[in-house]
Amino acid sequence: MADYSSTKFDEKRKAIRNLKDMGKDWEYISTYGKKDDQELQQLLDMIYETGNFNYHISAYEWKEIVKEQKEIEDKAREVVMVSSDVEQGSLEVPKHEKSSWQLYKQKLRSQNFSAEAIRELEDSTLAILRKLSQNTTETGPRKGLMIGHVQSGKTASMAGLMAMAADHGWNMFIVLSGIIDNLRVQTENRLISDLTYRPGNLSWRALNHLSNRSPRSDQTQYLSFEEGSRDRFFTVCLKNKTRLENLRKWLYKDLNKASQMKILVIDDEADQAGINTANIDSRERTAINSQIIKLVEGSEKSKAGAMNYISYTATPYANVLNEAGPGTLYPKDFIGLLPTSTEYFGPKQIFGTENTQGGLNIIRKVDEEEVSEINGMQKDRESYHMTPGLRDSVAWFLCAVSMMRFNGYKKPISMLIHTSHLTDVHGEMANMISGWLAEKTDQEILEICEEVYEREKSEFTVDNLYDSFAEYSVKRDKINDYPSFEELKSEILELKGQVSHIKLDADDALEYHEGIHLCIDNCKFSKAEDDNFIRLAYPDKRQLQSLEKAPAFMVVGGNTLSRGLTLEGLVSTYFLRVGRQADTLMQMGRWFGYRHGYELYPRIWMTEDTKEKFVFLATLEEELREDLKTYKEGGASPEEYGLRIKNSPKVSWMRITSANRSQGAVTTDWDFSGTSTQTVIFDTDKDILKNNVRVTEELLNSLPSPKPSPLNKSSLVWKGVSFGVLKDKFFSRYSVSKNAKALNDMDVFCEWFEKVEDEIGFTDWNVIVGGTKDGQAWEVAGVSVGKILRKERDDSGDSDSFRIGVLRAPSDLYADFTEEDLEETGITTSNIEISNSSVNSYREMVGLGKTPLLIIYRIDKDNPKIKARLAEDPIGISIVVPGAKTGKSFAKRLTIDLERFVDSMATDVEE
Repeated sequence: MADYSSTKFDEKRKAIRNLKDMGKDWEYISTYGKKDDQELQQLLDMIYETGNFNYHISAYEWKEIVKEQKEIEDKAREVVMVSSDVEQGSLEVPKHEKSSWQLYKQKLRSQNFSAEAIRELEDSTLAILRKLSQNTTETGPRKGLMIGHVQSGKTASMAGLMAMAADHGWNMFIVLSGIIDNLRVQTENRLISDLTYRPGNLSWRALNHLSNRSPRSDQTQYLSFEEGSRDRFFTVCLKNKTRLENLRKWLYKDLNKASQMKILVIDDEADQAGINTANIDSRERTAINSQIIKLVEGSEKSKAGAMNYISYTATPYANVLNEAGPGTLYPKDFIGLLPTSTEYFGPKQIFGTENTQGGLNIIRKVDEEEVSEINGMQKDRESYHMTPGLRDSVAWFLCAVSMMRFNGYKKPISMLIHTSHLTDVHGEMANMISGWLAEKTDQEILEICEEVYEREKSEFTVDNLYDSFAEYSVKRDKINDYPSFEELKSEILELKGQVSHIKLDADDALEYHEGIHLCIDNCKFSKAEDDNFIRLAYPDKRQLQSLEKAPAFMVVGGNTLSRGLTLEGLVSTYFLRVGRQADTLMQMGRWFGYRHGYELYPRIWMTEDTKEKFVFLATLEEELREDLKTYKEGGASPEEYGLRIKNSPKVSWMRITSANRSQGAVTTDWDFSGTSTQTVIFDTDKDILKNNVRVTEELLNSLPSPKPSPLNKSSLVWKGVSFGVLKDKFFSRYSVSKNAKALNDMDVFCEWFEKVEDEIGFTDWNVIVGGTKDGQAWEVAGVSVGKILRKERDDSGDSDSFRIGVLRAPSDLYADFTEEDLEETGITTSNIEISNSSVNSYREMVGLGKTPLLIIYRIDKDNPKIKARLAEDPIGISIVVPGAKTGKSFAKRLTIDLERFVDSMATDVEE
């Protein structure tokens, strides 16, 4: 089957896009207005013969390309944007082939970005651009926040926005990039490469370390910002008080030039360094925060012609919880979500959430005994020695590098060892590992590696990958499987045979070899000692091309590895360092990202406690995104409503962010509005299982006769069941597993529902029993319903419980719709959407926007896919509570107290 997304068909895609831009619909484009394939073929032949196509194409191929382009448009998700009403809707995607945007798209194609990913980036970039302003002299700066994912390619969005904005006349771009200079340089080099890919209509120039002492050629007086100029300028500035102060003075030195500037300030990793951690009630400001505000706000006498400030981050908690109002960096104009690629391995995919399946089976448990052992080495200076989990992670790294080299992978491959923030221990840990590899014989290493390899390749297969990450868009035949261990032996021994720091040649140039480069990345170690380069440095493009094999890097480090720095080809992680702050911990997840060519190979060793924290963080992130979609539907603005951030029920071990970064946060009562949860963990205790069956049957037998669902004839529906009945007969008696994260405190849920039932306006509940037509019969409520079959996950945990992947069938979210409802919404079993936002929208459309759902399933214990020996069938439940669309919080969640900032502090701007 042809790959219609390849560059071979660019010419045909362009013709299709031109027809779409002319207003033609997909049906017309597919047939080119002809009545059958014969007429279509004649037209395509004529287009080829007249020279408008460079090569012949069949009617079948044309239709397949059109089908693919339609699917891309259908899937392309416009960025979710909570915003004020101000928008420049007339701005469109630049079409000229020499425009910065079109050249940037060419660069992305050359880097093998999929057509779908590029289309999504184009849609989201245009949506952001339309929220910016080209004249802010009267309104004041435009301020927004874009929320992405850790290691998800936010730089691609930033570069794309700069390119598209430049085509529309913005002429000065300022990127604020972290607090570490090597990351600043990394960002600058990336932008230079992206924006100067090929000569185009505009002339880009990077400006460095700007100040009033910059060379004359870099001073604003001698730069062209006039209307119609083709010059575009950008600078990447460290978040450093002196650097920012110098940049601000440079920017506003010539007031005439400043008035000609249309500026876009992009604050990368915006929750780092720039947050005001001083006492906001005392109107104090930290130095960096103060300088950024002065840069953005200008003064009465010195203002840019247009000033737009956009913050980018994956952990926005401090940005929306700390302070708001005039003279702050609060995103008053818009808050948006960057699209999530279906090729991205993020928190939800790797760890799962509290309400869904448990993620990819690539997490390996480090027990508490081993943690104590490692801590003893680091704190009490006991003799450093290899521990079981660390040994396995190193062995797996040797195997993974060998596999990737066997598959022809040529880019750097890395391992991360992160056990402590204490810089003193990193060298000791590195020396211990290299010593262990040296002292083991070749045969001993091969035996250890083979044992780990055979175990790991059976625990995470291609089928496991797609079972847990069904939407992963890379085709199965593109996934590299596991070779035989015999084919890896020589590579493993070659890696073992040379373990050293990166060498320096006579000219102090970095030299790379075919073994393992041992790197220690923290501030205690200088970059070079003797003839060794100690810190992490990947080869540049030229050096990489000169190497015959993919270079391997074992990286031991601490805080410098916790944010921003990409660890290329990360396949093995030994991670014991944890924090109590959600934003800090999430940013430590260097294993998030894209894994093309080695999807099966990454592994992470961590404690069960750390894994639980990441499950919570994945849930936090998903709920924040769903909340934003709900706010968008309700027409909310960041100036009117603050985002609700779920506050951890386990406050003893997790804070959303530090107290001085969330000074404007307030809490209200616990909230379950917008909840869509399901039980996926079940106790194996016989009495608990029997109790749950009994209370379920007693509830259902007490209700009137059920109706079959129009969408799923195997499911049963009861409408208009009062909450009082459900509470007394079911919620107060049903037992949720002690190991479950969701629905594990029914008393709190019932108390909350009774408190807000009238205020929100909830109706009585609808109850659904989900069944299957081929399942074993369950006689209940005078009818028969089929028990469901579910597969037990391989990582179920201890013997007291077992876990399944997903409980709820998507169709049961709409099982209480009538035939008329289905016709009105166009829902069928083949097109059901299951996100909270789509469910809420459809239910609102048919008058069920305030109707909660209880969905019940009886899982067949005799299903061979359940390995646990059960005395009774488990009863699984899903609860769906409508979200409040008013933007009002009914939650014990964190949100910013906007009223507190009505009389916000004035900004003291230096002239």
